Parts: sequence; structure tokens; C-alpha cells
Amino acid sequence: MADKIQINMLGKFTLNYQGRVVSDTDNRSKKIWTLLGYLIANHSRKITHKMLTHLLWQDAEVTTDSENALKTLLHRTRAILDTLEYREEKLIIHRGSTFSWNNAVNFSLDIDNLEYFYAAASDEKNPLDVRMENYRQVLSLYNGRFLPKNCGEDWAIQLADHYHSLYLNAVHSIAELLLEKGKYDEVIHICLKSTNIDPCDELSHYSLIRSFNMTGQQNKAMEQYKYMMQLFYDKFGINPSEEITNLYREIVKEQHPAAPDLSVIKEKLTEQNAQKGAYFCDFSIFQNIYHIEARSAARSGLAVFLCLITIQEDKLPANNSSLAAAMARMAEAIGQSVRSGDVYARYSASQFIILLPAANYENCTAISSRIIKSFQAYRPKFNVSVSCMLDELDPLMFE
Repeated sequence: MADKIQINMLGKFTLNYQGRVVSDTDNRSKKIWTLLGYLIANHSRKITHKMLTHLLWQDAEVTTDSENALKTLLHRTRAILDTLEYREEKLIIHRGSTFSWNNAVNFSLDIDNLEYFYAAASDEKNPLDVRMENYRQVLSLYNGRFLPKNCGEDWAIQLADHYHSLYLNAVHSIAELLLEKGKYDEVIHICLKSTNIDPCDELSHYSLIRSFNMTGQQNKAMEQYKYMMQLFYDKFGINPSEEITNLYREIVKEQHPAAPDLSVIKEKLTEQNAQKGAYFCDFSIFQNIYHIEARSAARSGLAVFLCLITIQEDKLPANNSSLAAAMARMAEAIGQSVRSGDVYARYSASQFIILLPAANYENCTAISSRIIKSFQAYRPKFNVSVSCMLDELDPLMFE
């Protein structure tokens, strides 16, 4: 392996030969690394002047000037590669009107290796232990998206999506196999990496939460669920899937052993780090409290109101960061403005839902006004508008 040029393009772009390394983190022209990356990624093809000119200078016409510019760029690229001191062959071949990476060179390329191991892992003719070992090889090779510094270029986006898809498929496949075998520690190791690389992959979160739970780490499981829930609200404005919500409910339900007496239960029921103000909870818990209040309203006849708070960008749709900041401030405003016995939850990326028991319409209107006033008092102000909608809870009607 020491005699090979080791080339990595996933998560970083480096060429390593016997300890000598060149990397796209060097302060060089981006076009140099684009030319080199494109030739290596397409090392099985010969690339024409025209293709490279369009790649590097977009829609520029192939002229004498552009050909000379390309030759100059090639010279500079070769100068960088010369620092590897690889003497066996020329690394880049220029013949006539074509350029190519020299496949006669002894090199190892991570994207080629990933394809090879993924194909072997996916081949159901192979024994299960062989397939799993090949999946592990895929996971070890993938350290981030393909050529991240070229992430805005069409040719790189297509390849990046392809390799990222292979990686996630490998994560999902091996995690499922490991869960069946009860190898939860390895699932945790795999999914901690995958959720760091792609925080929006819900299947990785599911496997991670399940494995935390199965290894007795219920607190970590619940923290992971809450992190994922907040992320999905902020980025997509959606709730996690029913499958993962049901898993969370099972964890909450099953984490308590039998108690020797009531004092133990009371201690667990005591709210830790309780703060003055309304009670903020997950929407699934909010639903349970709503059901209780619906039953209570049917028995007592007292009114219970729901208040929906919605934040909207005044001009253009809010971006993720500005909306998330406004929603964080709104959570504080609600907590400070409603009663300690009231309950609220985040309903979507831009909405909070509040449960207001034992209140009439006038009280609720005053509460919503306090919330808006508290939110608008924040400095600097957010470029958003806030609306409130009130409706009375429907008492549960028993058959």
C-alpha cells in the first residue's frame, strides 16, 4: 500500500504518496483542484479540451486563448503533483485534444473502493458475515460528501448524491442486520457517525434511539429524540414519523422499574429544575394533556381554549436560521406570559399551540395580547408578523 498513491475524495480531497500529501486545503487556485478532481473522478474516460473548457470557464468558447489557459492550468496542476515525487509514470496524460488521469499509475481511489465494497455487500449470494464486513468497509471509507469544495457544481452534485446514497443505504442495511443480532453498541457507533454526517436521516436517528434504549441508556435515547424533533421542526417544519414517535413513547413508558413505595414515585414525578411559567412539552405529550382536559370539560362544563400562535416573515419566506431564532424568542414570550398551569407545545416550524383551561374568551384574548407584546419588546426586532387564533376545546362526548 505504501507504493500506491492514496486518493481520497470523500469529505476531503487529498493525494498521499509515501507520506507526502497534497490537498485542496492548500492555498491554490480552485480551478486546479477542479481540473484534477474531474480527471480523477472520470479516470476511465478521455476528456476533451472542449469539455474541460466548459467545465472550468462555464460557457466560454474554445479559442486559442482558452486552449492556452488550459495548458497553463495543466502545467500548474502537474507542478503540484510533482511534490508527491512519484517518478514511475506521468500522472496526467495529454494526447492530442484529450486529457486523462493515467490509469497505469499504481493508485487507490476511495470512491472506486466504496463502489466495490458496496456491490459485494449488496450481493445476496455472499455469506451474511462477508456482506456485513463489506458494509463496514463502505462506512469506514465514507467521511463526508464527495469533493465538498465543489458542492455547487452540477457534475460534482450528481456524484456527491450518488455516493451519499450508497453510504446511507449501507448504514440502514447493516444497522437492521445488527439490530436483529442484538449488537446495539456497534449500531450506536455507526449511527452516531451517520447522524453527524447527515443529521436529517431519520432512519439513522431511529436505529440510534432504539439502540440507546436497548443498552439501558434511556436518557440518551430521549435526548436524541428531542434533538431530532427540534431539528426537523427548524429545518422542515414537520414532526418525526409515527414509527419513531411510538418508539419514544415506549421508552418513556418502560423506563421505570417497580417502585417499593409511593415516595419513590413522588420523587420521580417531581419536576427537575422547575421554572416559573407555563409548562412546555412535546406535542405528543400535549395531545395526552388535551385528552385529559377534554374529559374534564365534559364533566365540569368549564370552558377550555386553544390558542394557535403563528409567525410569518413580513416579506420573503423566513430562512431556517431567522425563523428558528424568532421561534426561540416566542417560546420565551409564551412561557413568561401565560399561567403556570397552562401548557404549550411546538406544533410546526412556525407555530406554537397553547392549552388554556378555566379561561373565558376575554381572558384568552388578553393572554394572546401579552404574548405578542412580550415578543415584540425583544431587541433587535425580528422582521416577522405574529397572528393568534383562538378556539374552544370540544368536550369529549362519551357513548
